[in-house]
Amino acid sequence: MKSLRFLVVAACAGLLLGTVSSPQLVADFLESPLAQHQSGLKGPQLQAVEVIVVLTGPADGVRARNRITAALALQRERALPLMVCGEGADGIQQVLQAHGLCARWIENTSVNTYENGKFCGRLLQQERIRTVLLVTDEYHMRRARMVFAWAGVETVAMPSTRLDQKNEGGGTPAESTWQRIRTAVHELGGILWYLVRHAAERRDWNGNPPTKRARSEVEFST
Repeated sequence: MKSLRFLVVAACAGLLLGTVSSPQLVADFLESPLAQHQSGLKGPQLQAVEVIVVLTGPADGVRARNRITAALALQRERALPLMVCGEGADGIQQVLQAHGLCARWIENTSVNTYENGKFCGRLLQQERIRTVLLVTDEYHMRRARMVFAWAGVETVAMPSTRLDQKNEGGGTPAESTWQRIRTAVHELGGILWYLVRHAAERRDWNGNPPTKRARSEVEFST
């Protein structure tokens, strides 16, 4: 036990020292397991895709606008129906309508990525949809694909922004590097937390009906 604590402390100290001395290298190292490049769609994989799923945040945020732009381009290229998922779904629907489109499904009860996968997965299973194009930022894609897989949905990654788009906030390169580190730590920590949470809630993912809140507030648009 003492040796384990020593290794943990040593690892944390090494990471802290590296962050201070070379934040660029630390950011690259932390981002490497998050890389999820756009999938090339060919043959059977393209034929299996049935829906474009867009994960949302606040509809007026930079990330949401990037995701909307990517979803619009995909929809016009593939002519697939759209599902919008998350607490900003209603706002995203209004933006889509302004562009002459309308999401067929709106899941507006989930408040985090874990619930995105859980609630959208249930809707997709009800519709017998197994494979989707998933639109979110690349840094967020691995965590999102993980929870959709738990829901029995195969995802094809379509990142709206890439990890190498490092300075979208308009700050200095140094500020951008520290933001990359914070984002990567958040995502990696989120993955670990979701693994623990899913292990504790596995039964609720395997056949239990949606909660009353999810059943009553999920909307189907035509």
